[in-house]
Amino acid sequence: PAPGPVGARVAVGRGDLLRLSGCAAVLQARDLCRVDDRAVELRPKALDVLLLLAAHAGRVVDKATLMERVWPGVVVGDDSLTQTVVEIRRALDDRD
Repeated sequence: PAPGPVGARVAVGRGDLLRLSGCAAVLQARDLCRVDDRAVELRPKALDVLLLLAAHAGRVVDKATLMERVWPGVVVGDDSLTQTVVEIRRALDDRD
């Protein structure tokens, strides 16, 4: 992954790259890897949430939008979103 500040987007061969706390996400390819190119494993819904947030970096994404885009037509509780965010934070080793 290309160097740059956290949250910076860089164009790469497979699409936009977003640097995230020691990891990089290739948005169009739906890839998430560490700076040493090791893959970061996330469940599909967690990756959906992460990529949705990454696509809107620097902007607020409200809970209703997250629920509509990640779980369309499915009734899920707030706990599903909370646990998904916890999974993302653990995968990114985000302790703040």
